[in-house]
Amino acid sequence: MLPAEYMWVEEMIAENGREVTLVIPSNEPADPDKPWNGFKKQDTEIKQMGVFVPSYTAQKDFGLSLKEEDLLAECEQFVLFSGINRLVDARFIIDDGVKWRVVFLSELRPGKHELFYAVGVKR
Repeated sequence: MLPAEYMWVEEMIAENGREVTLVIPSNEPADPDKPWNGFKKQDTEIKQMGVFVPSYTAQKDFGLSLKEEDLLAECEQFVLFSGINRLVDARFIIDDGVKWRVVFLSELRPGKHELFYAVGVKR
């Protein structure tokens, strides 16, 4: 939960965004005695409001600044999320049946709490 002084971020995203599902793969081994066999197949799904920003406007209008221009070109869209959930391990976003792969994730953390996440996605 965001502290009271940061609730404006959640309100703005709720007002301008839509609900999507973020998929966070399990990082627990399927068999602790045989970790080389891979991870559990159970993913965590988080439903959260996000605002989609086309990549061609992210740098000009939104002010998203990246040093690697190739990364900006690789992302089809950017999705902004509030910091109410910890999303650093998210790997996919499902939006109305479309599965987006997370290519880039950056968090704005001005203090002890994540304020918001900027997530670059590609189909």
